This record gives sequence, C-alpha cells and structure tokens, in this order.
Amino acid sequence: MISFIIPLQKSDKLIVERINVAFQFAQQYKGPCEIIALSDGAEDQKCQLARLALKINKMNKPTIKTAMLQHTNSLGLKETIKTGLTRVMGEKIIVLIDPTHKNGLTNMELKGIFEGVEIAESLDAIKNLNKQFN
Repeated sequence: MISFIIPLQKSDKLIVERINVAFQFAQQYKGPCEIIALSDGAEDQKCQLARLALKINKMNKPTIKTAMLQHTNSLGLKETIKTGLTRVMGEKIIVLIDPTHKNGLTNMELKGIFEGVEIAESLDAIKNLNKQFN
C-alpha cells in the first residue's frame, strides 16, 4: 500500500491540485492507496475545500481510503508530517507539500510521483524517513 500525506498549512495555495494528483496516481497504481490530508491550523475554508476535494474524488474512486485530520493549533510542517506518519498504513509514503512552500517540491506531475516511488524503493527511503521522525 502507498500512503499519501498531504499537509495543509495556512499559506497553502494548491490544496485541490495535490489531492487530485494523489487520486490520479492511486487510480493508475496497481496496488492499494490511501490519502490523508492533515491541517496544521489552516483556515476553516481551506479545510472545507480539502474535504470537498476528497469527497468529489472519492465518488469516482470509492475504493481509495481517505481521511481528513486537523490540528487545532499550528505545530509546523514537520510535526504535521509526523502526525501523518503515525496514522498511515502504507509501506510506502509520499508526502505532497505545497510547491509554493519554501521547502516544497516544484514538480507535481504524476510522472514525478512514479519516479519518486521507484527512487524511494531503491534507496530504502522509508526506513530512513522513519528514523528521521522517530
């Protein structure tokens, strides 16, 4: 299983796009996927937008597991991702950060996600990621 963690922050601008990309990947991927959106004290409007994007996508792809979690206070990007890591069930984890965030990736293309999964598998990145956050 592949788990997507989508952290939502106050300055987030591409919530729907990241959720849509995760669903597109999940639809093409041969194994099971889950998508978890986590709010780090983001505005209610942004959380509602994320919930709506999850619901609309799930209507077309009902087998994909989804969840929306919310921190009441802003704890920062690292803590939000850490919360996501405690909730995921997947053996492979993909974190989709807003590309406009200072530490975010600039490529949100589906091809980039598939390449990222292959690279992570070859580097055994999940073990390294778990060590970093534990």
